[in-house]
Amino acid sequence: TGAGSVSRARHDSGSAGAAAAERGPGADGGAAVGSSACRSARADAVPLMLVHGWPSSFLEFADLFDPLCNPPPGEPAFHVVAPSLPGYGFSTTRPGINPQRIAPLLVEHMRSLGYERFIAQGGDWGFIVTTEMARQFPEHVVGLHLNLVNGTPPPGAESIPLSPQEQAWAEELGEWTGHT
Repeated sequence: TGAGSVSRARHDSGSAGAAAAERGPGADGGAAVGSSACRSARADAVPLMLVHGWPSSFLEFADLFDPLCNPPPGEPAFHVVAPSLPGYGFSTTRPGINPQRIAPLLVEHMRSLGYERFIAQGGDWGFIVTTEMARQFPEHVVGLHLNLVNGTPPPGAESIPLSPQEQAWAEELGEWTGHT
């Protein structure tokens, strides 16, 4: 690889700072986030978190580390962090974990690596988690890129009848995402 350095990191939410604890759910301990990272040698590099989906892992981003950390002259450079979502790879999990609780874990993980402000990218489950990160922590997430987007219903959608199966699915999804 080029001049960037690749490393592994682990952050235990039980030692999270007050900023994460003030956000409520997720920073109450019991889950540890592991990641693989590449710090660019470029002074102008921008921190970037790449969040995987299911079934997947941070390894899906391994081939992106070098081109993002060590781009050709004139191209933007990034400090890349690819975490394992709780319950995957090098991260632990606990009962009750969901995207709203994962968001503060990942923001605190970035902060523990020295990145106060960063861009987040997510697809599949990573899209839900990174969207929550941007909602809950706009002071830290300065940009959001999604490669899967879940739209909202158009105005008046509540008058569109759903089958019992569709209604059950919508209620289950709303409970899981916390948007009932």
